[in-house]
Amino acid sequence: MALLCIVLIYFFTPTDHLPEVEVISVSVDHFNVSASATSSSQITANWNITLSIRNHDRDHKITYEQFDVDILYGQEFLSSAGIEPFYQDEQQQDLVYANISASSIYVANQAAQAIEYELSTIGAVNFVVTIRAKAYISEYVPEPKNSRCRVDYEIRALCDNLEVIFLSDSSVGVMSMHLSPLPCKVTKAYLPKY
Repeated sequence: MALLCIVLIYFFTPTDHLPEVEVISVSVDHFNVSASATSSSQITANWNITLSIRNHDRDHKITYEQFDVDILYGQEFLSSAGIEPFYQDEQQQDLVYANISASSIYVANQAAQAIEYELSTIGAVNFVVTIRAKAYISEYVPEPKNSRCRVDYEIRALCDNLEVIFLSDSSVGVMSMHLSPLPCKVTKAYLPKY
């Protein structure tokens, strides 16, 4: 059984069948950053993110058991949200909606000062969206007795240079339209079964 699963991994799920992930839109409201050179800095915001997820595999359905979306500024983690598990047929494309909230989250002073500088100079902030997902495909195998072979893997996506343009009061912003859709870099790693 284990040998059949190995065959399934290497011969039926080539790397060109990586899911396609794109950021379609981002809006931000209640955005507030309190930067300090001496005491702790804080950030409050609500991000509404729309993602497009496409299963390029023509032979296998994908079940996403865990799907987490993170928002960062550079290397600084700001907040995250989990998405309900979902399922995709072969070559199916879906929109996934993530609402990420941060309320008075402590951030590095350097990051908060950099955000304030971007807001004051260009009226925009470049965020980073990352995705951490655990998924699996399954395949019928003839032995033993029409069993189902399950292959688990981890998907990671990096969506950087996500420019959000803020209005005059700097508390509401939207993703720069010339970026949409913003393609993300996707990697996949198989998870061993013991």
